[in-house]
Amino acid sequence: MDTDDIIHEVSVLSEPVFDGDFAQFKKSARFLLEAGGCKYRYWLGENEKPIELLASAISSALDKAKMSASDIDLVIYTGMGKGFLEPGDAYFVANYMGMENAICFDILDACISWTRACELVQNYFLLGKYKTALVVNAERFFGDNGLGYPSSYELKSIKELPYCFSAWVGSDGASATILQKDEGNDWDFHFSSQTKYTDLCTIPLNGWEGRCKVTDRLGKNGIGAFTAWGSAMFTYGGPGMSDILKTLEDQYGSLKTVFCHTGGPPKEFQKLAEAANAGHLVKYIYPEYGNVGSGSMPASIVHFEEQGEIARGDKIAGWVASSGFAFAAFTFVY
Repeated sequence: MDTDDIIHEVSVLSEPVFDGDFAQFKKSARFLLEAGGCKYRYWLGENEKPIELLASAISSALDKAKMSASDIDLVIYTGMGKGFLEPGDAYFVANYMGMENAICFDILDACISWTRACELVQNYFLLGKYKTALVVNAERFFGDNGLGYPSSYELKSIKELPYCFSAWVGSDGASATILQKDEGNDWDFHFSSQTKYTDLCTIPLNGWEGRCKVTDRLGKNGIGAFTAWGSAMFTYGGPGMSDILKTLEDQYGSLKTVFCHTGGPPKEFQKLAEAANAGHLVKYIYPEYGNVGSGSMPASIVHFEEQGEIARGDKIAGWVASSGFAFAAFTFVY
């Protein structure tokens, strides 16, 4: 889906209910989309299902690792897109793939969930708990009951643009990551949080008002719908994003590259990377794929390996921001 496709979807849903100069609104929307640098994002086709896309990713990962489903003893689901609150989606994924005896659970921490899962898996390996882990996600921003559609595409006024726009660059996708202990090559994780701004990017559930400090930023797009104040997130979260990257500064010389989270315009992340003296290291998949949520790190690995820009044995860093706010920077040997 390119910019013209997004403008078309916004026009079909918004024009009948819009209060104001719709032609000017479309010009503003197009300007923001083009300035942000997202050329494409991907939506599941009419007959595609998230579980089918994920099953394909898992099968490809197993083939690449020369493993079978029975080799997996731990499954962790990390997607923001979910089918169930109970039990965890990991159980349904394991059942679908025939992993009958795998230990299963979900980790839910928005776009940073994959990183959290990898840290937890490493700690499990150090304890000798499991041998082979599978970390998966399957995001659906669009289609019926998608996280961002139609809620963020049916605008009644231009005032709704600041908290609807971020959904327009979201992308459907699935990833599967197989992890095993690699003696002597432990990953190095760094995290920080700023809970003061936890209302800037949310997906509320029924009854959310009784479980938080209510603010006027929450619940704008309704229950189960993605609401993100993108500009404010960069304004308030930028310093934390630079600071977490600086924790890797003593490793810059040994890094092949730094993969950036797909949560926004590369030009904005580039400024933050340069403030951390790492501007020369950062690579982006956002222009070609949009925001793939918690799959941004594995998607970056696959993309740049296919482009011949990384190879096994390279030392790589990941740099992620998430609603909450949470920030992470980590290094590993691929």
